[in-house]
Amino acid sequence: GLSPGTTGVYDFIRRDPESDWYDFTYVDSSAYQGRAVWDYLGEADVPVGVVDYPTLSPPYEVNGFMLTGGLGSSETRAYPAALQDRLDDLPDVAPHLDIGDDRYRDLDVFVDEVGANLSARASRLLTVLEGREWEFCWAVLQEPDWVQHLLWKCFDESHPEADGVTEAKRQLFVDFWREVD
Repeated sequence: GLSPGTTGVYDFIRRDPESDWYDFTYVDSSAYQGRAVWDYLGEADVPVGVVDYPTLSPPYEVNGFMLTGGLGSSETRAYPAALQDRLDDLPDVAPHLDIGDDRYRDLDVFVDEVGANLSARASRLLTVLEGREWEFCWAVLQEPDWVQHLLWKCFDESHPEADGVTEAKRQLFVDFWREVD
């Protein structure tokens, strides 16, 4: 493991290196210093897969494959290039969900969209894993983070916004985690 000071990454955003002022941009793969666990494994001839790590776009060469998207990236990109050709056959996955969107005040709408995204992400992950050689895979499911932000009040009765949360809303939280499991 590396500390943030060693990787050079402290957050999902950073000061834009091209800016004369304090303009910010999302962190991407160019921001990282040092090597990740999959880099070390690849050097030891262990085939790896890296899927949906949120700040690793564009993908870079690894001993295996890398499928990236997430914050700051509007599209999924792949290494090697041949994997990119298969993406059209895979389910669409939202790289990032704006949990502040007004329509998500209706938690049923939010849970439906997050659930559909989780299902698509899992299907895509399994499809990518089936056709590739790998011994180590690092895959990120972003949906649990989104759910924790908006539905924690449905689980924690001491949450300041827990008043008026119905048992049906609490069940949305439980059902989501059952699906993740």
